[in-house]
Amino acid sequence: MSLLQKQGKNVEDANHVQMFLYKIPKQNHDAMFRLQQKLTRILRKNGTLYSEFYQLSYNEPFQGFTNLARTLSANIEEEEVWVEIDHYKDLDHRNKVVAVAGEDPEAQPLFEEMVNLVSKSNSLVMGELKRLAV
Repeated sequence: MSLLQKQGKNVEDANHVQMFLYKIPKQNHDAMFRLQQKLTRILRKNGTLYSEFYQLSYNEPFQGFTNLARTLSANIEEEEVWVEIDHYKDLDHRNKVVAVAGEDPEAQPLFEEMVNLVSKSNSLVMGELKRLAV
């Protein structure tokens, strides 16, 4: 049983994810942590199945691979790279949740604050992924 299943998350329901990569100055770690706690509560309230957050480790990649920090041009002495993964039933569910959350009066100031907390160069990367039945 996975950690998410132990927490009562039905991972089988999540067939679509929205992934974000953030470069954050190290001094903004605590502020971004608190901000993401607030945003996650708002997204859950508006229908997101669950969200996960990871901080990139700066290990040497396998031979023939490139470290994600290098791909993002992260300055590992001054920046952290965070990965946020928000889980949805499908693309339609994601669209509905994002539309409702975008109208939430608590959310807009938090989105603006996030832009001020990330590094200033190419710091917000986003992608949409659908589950593959492998």
